[in-house]
Amino acid sequence: MDPALAGAADAIVVLDGPGRIRAWNAAAERLLGIPAGKAIGRTFHQLANSPELKSKASGQAAWRGRITVRPSRGARAGQAIVVEASAAPVADTSGQVLVLRDVTAAARLEEELTGLSMLGAVTGGSRPREVIAQDAVERLCRATEATIAIILTATERGYVIEAGHGLTPEFSELVLGLALPDSPLLRALRPVGAVVSADLDHAPLWPEVRGALRELGIERLRLVGLRVHDELSGLIGLGWGPDSTAEMSDGLLFQAAAHVANALENARLVDVLAAEYEEERQLRSRLVVSEERYRTLFEESPEPLLLIGRARQILDANAAATAQFRTTRQDLLGRRADELTMAPIGDRLSRRDVERRQGRTHFHSIGVRPDGTSFPAEITLTRVDIAGEPRSIVLIRDLTTVERLQAELLQAQKMEAMGQLVSGVAHELNNPLAAVIGYSQLISSSKRLPEDMRHEAQLLAQEADRTRRIVQNLLDFARQRPPERHPTGIRALVESVLGLQSYAIAAGQIDVRVSIPPDLPPVEVDRAQMQQVLLNLTLNAIQAIQGTGVPGRIDIRADAVRGDDSRPEDGRDRVRLEIRDTGPGVPRSLRSRLFVPFFTTKEPGTGTGLGLSVSFGIVAAHQGRLWFEEPDGGGSSFVFEIPVTAAAPTDERMPWPAGVPQPMDGRARVDALRHPVRSRDDGRLRPVETRRPRVLVLDDEPAIRAILQKALDVAGMDPVVVADGQEAIERVRRERFDLVMCDHRMAGMYGTEVHDAIAEIRPELARRFVFMSGDVLNPELRAFAVDRHVGLLAKPFDIETVTRAVRQLLAEVELEGAATEPLG
Repeated sequence: MDPALAGAADAIVVLDGPGRIRAWNAAAERLLGIPAGKAIGRTFHQLANSPELKSKASGQAAWRGRITVRPSRGARAGQAIVVEASAAPVADTSGQVLVLRDVTAAARLEEELTGLSMLGAVTGGSRPREVIAQDAVERLCRATEATIAIILTATERGYVIEAGHGLTPEFSELVLGLALPDSPLLRALRPVGAVVSADLDHAPLWPEVRGALRELGIERLRLVGLRVHDELSGLIGLGWGPDSTAEMSDGLLFQAAAHVANALENARLVDVLAAEYEEERQLRSRLVVSEERYRTLFEESPEPLLLIGRARQILDANAAATAQFRTTRQDLLGRRADELTMAPIGDRLSRRDVERRQGRTHFHSIGVRPDGTSFPAEITLTRVDIAGEPRSIVLIRDLTTVERLQAELLQAQKMEAMGQLVSGVAHELNNPLAAVIGYSQLISSSKRLPEDMRHEAQLLAQEADRTRRIVQNLLDFARQRPPERHPTGIRALVESVLGLQSYAIAAGQIDVRVSIPPDLPPVEVDRAQMQQVLLNLTLNAIQAIQGTGVPGRIDIRADAVRGDDSRPEDGRDRVRLEIRDTGPGVPRSLRSRLFVPFFTTKEPGTGTGLGLSVSFGIVAAHQGRLWFEEPDGGGSSFVFEIPVTAAAPTDERMPWPAGVPQPMDGRARVDALRHPVRSRDDGRLRPVETRRPRVLVLDDEPAIRAILQKALDVAGMDPVVVADGQEAIERVRRERFDLVMCDHRMAGMYGTEVHDAIAEIRPELARRFVFMSGDVLNPELRAFAVDRHVGLLAKPFDIETVTRAVRQLLAEVELEGAATEPLG
């Protein structure tokens, strides 16, 4: 099998003409739990039962779709695995190539969301409110793998816990004993579209609640408001422990909250109706149907409902239905219900038959409005008797938002794949970049080089460093990690985003003017999230100017804003940043909807309508504000303010995640070679100036080995370079070294494997180790470095960085009292 296919993240299976397996990659082994040795030569259907796949694979045409497979042997035998599958014919044979991706988790999430959507269907029968709420909580926990979940709702007596999962009685009592209406959490959720997504230390909670959640083992929270007619009526809270990685996107969380709010409101109305019925039951016969109560339940339901008669004509429509069909109640009355959906006559007759026999039918179709527009619809018909007459209640739910969310989820998966591709490309680029930077520095430092050529070598190094920054910016956006806030300079953030936008800016003939004072205080932000905000706002400005067809200008200005102690909400100092463009501006009638999710003024396919709403949420999570202003002279201006932090960064470089050893960049000026070294033979001390420290260099790139050998030799050290891990281990067995510099990602053995093997032979070298990598934020490498207390050196590096980093590590080892073995 081609190496690229063998190492692919998706399962790859190659079949010959009769359907026997010719190739079976590692991902296929993981997906189906069957080793390649037990799969090659068999037919796929002998290993995994899938009627859908068997019917599709009978021909040789290309196809794709979602199917379920059940392995008949191996580690996952009998399990139902939902996969996205695609097949293509092999060009030179009559065989096929199957590509399989595990989407079992996504299918489970979709199933639970579908269940949530049916919780509050009026036609689904009466269920107690607490049962509905607990059902919703359990579905959310199954869908998101949340450790705890809670639904809080407002009543006339105050806030109550409708349902919970993983809560202790002490925690519930604590929550109900607080002044919830005045809590910072409900204030944060009050704006429409607000979502709180934060780690425990940064969530807007009372200190008592934060402490109680910490005792429950919770470290991450997602909270969203429950709304009825746009009014906040409660909240849903989900929490995860330190080891959990699963969660729900903002779009799906909004969708789940809307379903739960509708279900609880329907249950409330049913409870009201039941109470009224109990009061009147003593005065009327049980067979008398109250028109008043029916009207209340029917009209106030947030779901679009129609009442149709025996001849399929519409007898009544509630306010939600008239809003969905964009017409009046009078215009709907008397119409045939079939006019509001698009379906063949045969399908309509079969559904009526199911409704007559079972009393209920549920299906998907296309809804048609009287003005001719259409929408994807989920329809439920239920037969009822009203005043002794047979009727049908029809629920027609618009699925436009659901399908849009599914498209956004697919786009997010594509972006994740793009991020993995960028990470791999960056690693491959950083190796040659390190060689280009190193050799250009060596050439420019040569005394024999003419001055004009020395200048050209310096230009070469500058351009290579510029390429390094571009690659690093791409990595920053592609990498996914938990939010981490650190004091950060605004100028560095703006410049990194403009670097990514440089091509679009030049192509659009846009003049960008940046005015940021050098003494502007830092702000405590999550770098990647704030970069996303700046990217969204600058991209909107660029596209607005490009839409005019003429050159334009973008002004980016930042200022410090002093806090006002007389106003609690303005008590802290803030940084104000404004992004102004000379585009066409925003019509006044649309400004109130700018931050509403999925609202966009761009052409279809150009924007998702999520950029501003996501940016609004990120800024709000940083205790800041984001708003629109109309500048004098036209155009658009978006402004945000975020609080200032007391700590100041050492320079304009980006912050490093807490608890992770920093890459050794040579900035710490430690005179490593002044400390004496103890000899093993007589135990006496001798100064290191009498010998050259021996450094073992392991890298599978010839250019990197060559530049490191020359750089370390010039720096007064004795470098020994090797090309593979096994050779390095053998050299350590035979010889003595003061330090090991090792590449992380190599063919054959990874650097972490080499480290453990060398540490077993020479324990004194376990912490005299420096990993070199083009991606020092790699989670596995970071965890290994923290656990073993070893250094990280980011590629590409320059000569000065290498020599200072090596001297720094040698000095730290000496200061800790470690004795160096005598040279072999």
